[in-house]
Amino acid sequence: MLIKLPSLNYRSILALLVVSALLLNLTSTVKSEPTEFSYQGSDPCEFIDDLSFNASAANASITWQTNLGPRLPGSNASASLRASITENLSASWSFSENSHEREDFTLTNLVGTFTPENSTGQNVVIVAHYDSRHIAERDENVSMRDQPIDGANDGASGVAVMIELGKIIPTMNLSHDVTLMFSDAEDQGKRGYANTWSYGATAWVENLTSEYISNITAYIVIDMIGDAFLDFTKLDRTSEHLWDTVIPITAALGMMETHADCSGNYGQPIFDSTEIEM
Repeated sequence: MLIKLPSLNYRSILALLVVSALLLNLTSTVKSEPTEFSYQGSDPCEFIDDLSFNASAANASITWQTNLGPRLPGSNASASLRASITENLSASWSFSENSHEREDFTLTNLVGTFTPENSTGQNVVIVAHYDSRHIAERDENVSMRDQPIDGANDGASGVAVMIELGKIIPTMNLSHDVTLMFSDAEDQGKRGYANTWSYGATAWVENLTSEYISNITAYIVIDMIGDAFLDFTKLDRTSEHLWDTVIPITAALGMMETHADCSGNYGQPIFDSTEIEM
């Protein structure tokens, strides 16, 4: 079977990585008070070059993941992927696996934690699901609709970015914890049944303590970011504080056609600040 893999758009994914990494640079937040950023008021062009993203490694990761075969809950491919993630990041991250029974399968979440020396105890959580869908019921080829999908974009792309982001975070001067949550069984649901999706994330949340939740200052989901024509829009439920931070950074990177980048050139139409209602 011919597998068509998405090739991560370098500038688009670089934008996502830099935005995500800079959002990590949070100062203290007290309960519901607005989050402040330590780089607020500074020129993004002064610090963007401090972060690097290995696009080749991310694309290679997508290829490797899809070559494993379907990453279904409880499968050997799923276990191999978790082992690879841990091996890639264990030098700086502490990992734990948490298994849960759902319907007729066992799911396993992989959670990595980075705690800097001067941590305040606050936590930024970044999430991507690593499972691939068990059935391609929307495939244009009717004969393929009972087969599992490759999950190159929907699954592997988010994991690839998380792995590369996991290499960058320990090099940053942070004052808070960071959690990378690779959730399982996000994509095994039944169309029309909302409670059959995101089993892994649901199980993770159900087992959090109130103290842990109170220390979470940001929750960032990375999903389906391998599209060659990637487009980010502002939803009506978007955090204004986070979005106001995204705009100057993406503009500096040349991700907005209405703003000039660090070289003075107007950018590409990747980030759209027009609000989309949901």
